[in-house]
Amino acid sequence: AHAALLRLLLSRPEWTRAELEDAAADLDLMLDGAIEQINEAAFDAFDEPLCEGEDPISVNTELVEKIEA
Repeated sequence: AHAALLRLLLSRPEWTRAELEDAAADLDLMLDGAIEQINEAAFDAFDEPLCEGEDPISVNTELVEKIEA
């Protein structure tokens, strides 16, 4: 479920909180916990978070390029 949410996050540079809450609910995830887990993995791998902000939630596009490489 986290991988599916990650793929969705990577598809756009910015999301409203409501959009991501709906997506997370569809995956049976709690948004804040899922983003925290994704950001922890990003910190472990790249020393920076993937997502920032509350509403809108911004995706670190430089990190997206590293992940997709």
